Amino acid sequence: MKAIIEATRHIMAAATLVLLIVAFFAMIWGGIKAFHAIELILSSRGESHDIEVYLIRVVDAFLIAIVLYLFAVSIYQLFIGGLSLPVAKDLGEMKGQLGGVIILVMAIQFLEYVLGDYPALEQLYEGISIAFVAGVLLLLNYVVNRNK
Repeated sequence: MKAIIEATRHIMAAATLVLLIVAFFAMIWGGIKAFHAIELILSSRGESHDIEVYLIRVVDAFLIAIVLYLFAVSIYQLFIGGLSLPVAKDLGEMKGQLGGVIILVMAIQFLEYVLGDYPALEQLYEGISIAFVAGVLLLLNYVVNRNK
């Protein structure tokens, strides 16, 4: 039975492959966003007020692609092994990293919201809701890491 269970760890190679494929396409997505940002900068001669938002979206897309790649590598290392790359040491650390990325993505989206033409009260509500979700994620991460 032990040999069967140990052999099934190679199923995680499928998860790794899928995450690597998604990370690859996310990088292409980030490249397309970067191209649009460059196009806006050149066409507006740097005068458009949307440039900051476009650049933030580029960073957001590449951040997501990087996290997908790191998760793929971490899953491979945890279940199959044999890599000499900096990866998460356990699933709890991976969840903590994901929570941090979610918070960062929400912060980037909030910044886009603030730079947009939204009423101040809507911006306040958006900020409060993001702060609440971020607080819950940080609290859960703290509770999980405190018990280690």
